[in-house]
Amino acid sequence: LTWYHWAYERKRQRLPLSELSSCRTVGVMMLATGIGDAIVMSGLISALRQAGREVHCICSPKSAGILAGMIENDGVHIIPERPKRSDVLKLGLKLDVVLFCGDPDKNIFRDIRVLTAIEHRFAVGFNQPDLRFFDLSIKRDEVGCHWMERLRDAAAHLGVTIDDYRYDLHFSQECQQTVDRWVQAQAPQGLVLFNPVASDKFRTLSPEFIRSTLDYLTAHSTKRLVVFNVTDTSLQQAYPQVIFSPFAQLERCLALVGRCDLLISVDTSFVHAARFFNVPLIGIYNNRLSFNRYDNNVQWGPGYAQAVQVFSLDHDHTETGDDLRKLPFAVLETALDKCAALK
Repeated sequence: LTWYHWAYERKRQRLPLSELSSCRTVGVMMLATGIGDAIVMSGLISALRQAGREVHCICSPKSAGILAGMIENDGVHIIPERPKRSDVLKLGLKLDVVLFCGDPDKNIFRDIRVLTAIEHRFAVGFNQPDLRFFDLSIKRDEVGCHWMERLRDAAAHLGVTIDDYRYDLHFSQECQQTVDRWVQAQAPQGLVLFNPVASDKFRTLSPEFIRSTLDYLTAHSTKRLVVFNVTDTSLQQAYPQVIFSPFAQLERCLALVGRCDLLISVDTSFVHAARFFNVPLIGIYNNRLSFNRYDNNVQWGPGYAQAVQVFSLDHDHTETGDDLRKLPFAVLETALDKCAALK
């Protein structure tokens, strides 16, 4: 941080927190967050807007697509992954509240750099030890809690009660019609989706595991099988009856989740989409620690009755989690044997 940030903070007017609940414009900072994070955040965005708030999303390019295309809001403001102060200033944002929902981590200086370039009345964060830049730091221990409980708490501090937290996605008519026609033509007997690849190598399944899963599914189910994000041509040639990545567009891939009889996924983007549609799910988790502290299996778990979780076996208790490339297929096989959706 530079001298400007400290000078800015010294001159910024502090207002009584009692005025928080009357604020109308809210900026949600979503820096370096993924698609799954955005799906979970959609419940907060929707609840605030239904309560009459105007909600702006300040995000990096990674999550801009889903925020602009599938989550209704009042503005998507994109900044680079490594933003300069000038990148934020040129947006000309003037907001009542800037809300940052993550715990402070190695990116705290980036977050403050962005925060101080936005004209705002209140800055609200979580577990922030330094209150020079935050008017309110909500103290929460997320051990044993889903992330939506934190978002529900944030809404309460803004004067909005969320009794039933629901994700809120919207799909274009063109997308829905395209997916419906594809399902009618390609999978009239039913549909199973399998996503064995995540955004990092530790949550991606091995080629051997993928083969074993495809062998099991093709032998035990008559439903059409679709596999996402697998580019191995030898696998594609070995399973000509399997459809690999039928859509390139994210919107269509997520919409297809709503038409399946079962989803198997290591990636929480698909997991949270499955919760939105309330479809049967087997989610594969690797015991990672979010913020090097919180149990990711719980904090970013599916959290609904139709979902089953299976877990890696190493329990390394690290921020990267166990390496799913070492996971034996027997862990998933046990869950598949009990899965009524395959029958």
